[in-house]
Amino acid sequence: MPRFRIDDLEDLYREVKLYRSLQHSSRMIPMRDSFGVRESNETFRRNSLQGAQVRVAAQLRSAGFNDAEEFERALFDFLASFQDVAVVIAMELLAQFEQVLQREHTRYQDGSAVAALYQALRQTRAKEYYAQVVTPRARPARSGLNPSCIDTCRVNSR
Repeated sequence: MPRFRIDDLEDLYREVKLYRSLQHSSRMIPMRDSFGVRESNETFRRNSLQGAQVRVAAQLRSAGFNDAEEFERALFDFLASFQDVAVVIAMELLAQFEQVLQREHTRYQDGSAVAALYQALRQTRAKEYYAQVVTPRARPARSGLNPSCIDTCRVNSR
């Protein structure tokens, strides 16, 4: 897997996220109310924002980034690369699955393969296990059953 500029920078990511949150909240909360009275936490919010800004700027520089925007571009590049690789992997898996489906489709065109499968399934105890779990025409237990099944089946508790 290729290395990215953001590898091993989880703590920096959290700090940048906190800084962005503080920036956003400082823009959303007015410094004065409608009567012109100063907001009581203004100094605390301003100091928190300035402290985060200094801390984040130092961490960004030590990680090789000029500013938060450059770091966020690196994040975007990583996500785009991740998505590209994920699509390639998904397409490869779908192609493999398609091959399996084609083989099974060909296999079950033969009546003897279908008969052998049916015979193997008949020898299982599936009906017995099913009968232990579902009782016909009983009231449903409180289990979140499908409402269409209310008068016809009930899941037994063990």
